[in-house]
Amino acid sequence: MQSGARTMRQQGFGGFNGMRGINDRPQTSYLANSVSSGYSRNRNTVRHQARGIGRFSAIAILVIEIFTIGLFYVSQQGNVTSYDYNMNKIDTQIANLEAERDDLKVEQARLNSIAKNAKSTVAANMETAQAAGYAD
Repeated sequence: MQSGARTMRQQGFGGFNGMRGINDRPQTSYLANSVSSGYSRNRNTVRHQARGIGRFSAIAILVIEIFTIGLFYVSQQGNVTSYDYNMNKIDTQIANLEAERDDLKVEQARLNSIAKNAKSTVAANMETAQAAGYAD
Protein backbone atom coordinates (compact mmCIF):
# COMPACT_ATOMS: atom_id res chain seq x y z
CA MET A 1 0.00 0.00 0.00
CA GLN A 2 1.29 3.47 -0.82
CA SER A 3 1.77 6.05 1.85
CA GLY A 4 -1.21 8.32 1.91
CA ALA A 5 -3.60 5.85 0.28
CA ARG A 6 -6.67 5.08 2.36
CA THR A 7 -7.98 1.69 3.28
CA MET A 8 -11.50 0.53 2.57
CA ARG A 9 -12.55 1.20 6.15
CA GLN A 10 -11.15 4.77 6.04
CA GLN A 11 -13.03 5.49 2.82
CA GLY A 12 -16.34 4.74 4.45
CA PHE A 13 -16.95 1.08 3.55
CA GLY A 14 -17.65 -1.31 6.38
CA GLY A 15 -18.98 0.99 9.07
CA PHE A 16 -21.34 -0.11 11.80
CA ASN A 17 -22.97 -3.41 10.77
CA GLY A 18 -22.45 -2.63 7.11
CA MET A 19 -24.64 0.49 7.28
CA ARG A 20 -23.34 3.72 5.83
CA GLY A 21 -24.32 7.10 7.23
CA ILE A 22 -24.91 10.25 5.24
CA ASN A 23 -21.39 11.53 5.87
CA ASP A 24 -19.70 8.17 5.21
CA ARG A 25 -19.39 8.48 1.44
CA PRO A 26 -16.23 7.11 -0.14
CA GLN A 27 -13.58 9.74 -0.59
CA THR A 28 -10.65 9.62 -2.94
CA SER A 29 -7.25 10.55 -1.61
CA TYR A 30 -4.69 12.17 -3.86
CA LEU A 31 -2.09 12.60 -1.17
CA ALA A 32 0.46 10.25 -2.73
CA ASN A 33 0.25 11.82 -6.18
CA SER A 34 0.21 15.40 -4.96
CA VAL A 35 3.28 14.88 -2.82
CA SER A 36 5.32 13.35 -5.60
CA SER A 37 4.33 15.54 -8.54
CA GLY A 38 3.12 18.76 -6.95
CA TYR A 39 -0.16 18.55 -8.90
CA SER A 40 -3.13 16.29 -8.55
CA ARG A 41 -6.02 15.13 -10.67
CA ASN A 42 -9.11 17.36 -10.93
CA ARG A 43 -7.44 20.26 -9.18
CA ASN A 44 -6.78 23.57 -10.84
CA THR A 45 -3.23 24.79 -10.78
CA VAL A 46 -4.33 28.44 -11.01
CA ARG A 47 -4.36 30.36 -7.78
CA HIS A 48 -7.15 32.86 -7.43
CA GLN A 49 -6.71 35.91 -5.29
CA ALA A 50 -9.28 36.43 -2.57
CA ARG A 51 -11.50 39.26 -3.69
CA GLY A 52 -11.87 42.26 -1.43
CA ILE A 53 -14.71 44.68 -1.50
CA GLY A 54 -15.36 46.23 -4.86
CA ARG A 55 -15.52 49.84 -5.89
CA PHE A 56 -19.31 50.01 -5.60
CA SER A 57 -19.29 48.45 -2.13
CA ALA A 58 -16.57 50.83 -0.94
CA ILE A 59 -18.53 53.84 -2.19
CA ALA A 60 -21.74 52.54 -0.60
CA ILE A 61 -19.99 52.04 2.75
CA LEU A 62 -18.48 55.54 2.54
CA VAL A 63 -21.88 57.11 1.79
CA ILE A 64 -23.47 55.25 4.72
CA GLU A 65 -20.68 56.39 7.06
CA ILE A 66 -21.02 60.02 5.96
CA PHE A 67 -24.80 59.84 6.40
CA THR A 68 -24.39 58.37 9.89
CA ILE A 69 -21.89 61.05 10.92
CA GLY A 70 -24.19 63.77 9.54
CA LEU A 71 -27.15 62.35 11.44
CA PHE A 72 -25.10 62.30 14.64
CA TYR A 73 -24.01 65.92 14.03
CA VAL A 74 -27.58 67.11 13.49
CA SER A 75 -28.80 65.35 16.63
CA GLN A 76 -26.02 66.95 18.69
CA GLN A 77 -26.85 70.39 17.27
CA GLY A 78 -30.43 69.89 18.40
CA ASN A 79 -29.20 69.21 21.93
CA VAL A 80 -27.02 72.33 21.87
CA THR A 81 -29.99 74.42 20.71
CA SER A 82 -32.19 73.12 23.52
CA TYR A 83 -29.43 73.89 26.03
CA ASP A 84 -29.20 77.39 24.54
CA TYR A 85 -32.95 77.92 25.02
CA ASN A 86 -32.69 76.75 28.64
CA MET A 87 -29.72 79.06 29.29
CA ASN A 88 -31.58 82.00 27.73
CA LYS A 89 -34.59 81.29 29.94
CA ILE A 90 -32.39 81.18 33.05
CA ASP A 91 -30.59 84.40 32.01
CA THR A 92 -33.99 86.12 31.66
CA GLN A 93 -34.97 84.96 35.14
CA ILE A 94 -31.68 86.25 36.57
CA ALA A 95 -32.19 89.68 34.92
CA ASN A 96 -35.75 89.90 36.30
CA LEU A 97 -34.60 88.96 39.81
CA GLU A 98 -31.78 91.53 39.71
CA ALA A 99 -34.24 94.27 38.65
CA GLU A 100 -36.58 93.25 41.47
CA ARG A 101 -33.67 93.33 43.94
CA ASP A 102 -32.76 96.87 42.83
CA ASP A 103 -36.39 97.99 43.28
CA LEU A 104 -36.45 96.46 46.76
CA LYS A 105 -33.22 98.28 47.69
CA VAL A 106 -34.80 101.61 46.65
CA GLU A 107 -37.95 100.79 48.65
CA GLN A 108 -35.83 99.87 51.68
CA ALA A 109 -33.90 103.16 51.46
CA ARG A 110 -37.17 105.14 51.22
CA LEU A 111 -38.69 103.37 54.22
CA ASN A 112 -35.50 103.85 56.24
CA SER A 113 -35.55 107.56 55.38
CA ILE A 114 -39.17 107.94 56.52
CA ALA A 115 -38.40 106.10 59.77
CA LYS A 116 -35.36 108.32 60.44
CA ASN A 117 -37.41 111.47 59.80
CA ALA A 118 -40.10 110.34 62.22
CA LYS A 119 -37.51 109.81 64.98
CA SER A 120 -35.61 113.03 64.24
CA THR A 121 -36.00 115.96 66.71
CA VAL A 122 -35.35 118.47 63.98
CA ALA A 123 -38.20 117.09 61.91
CA ALA A 124 -40.49 117.04 64.95
CA ASN A 125 -39.87 120.81 65.60
CA MET A 126 -40.78 121.82 62.04
CA GLU A 127 -44.08 123.45 61.31
CA THR A 128 -46.63 121.73 59.17
CA ALA A 129 -47.05 123.11 55.73
CA GLN A 130 -50.04 125.29 54.91
CA ALA A 131 -51.69 125.78 51.58
CA ALA A 132 -49.61 128.24 49.67
CA GLY A 133 -51.23 131.34 48.32
CA TYR A 134 -50.43 133.06 45.12
CA ALA A 135 -49.60 136.72 44.70
CA ASP A 136 -52.13 138.71 42.75
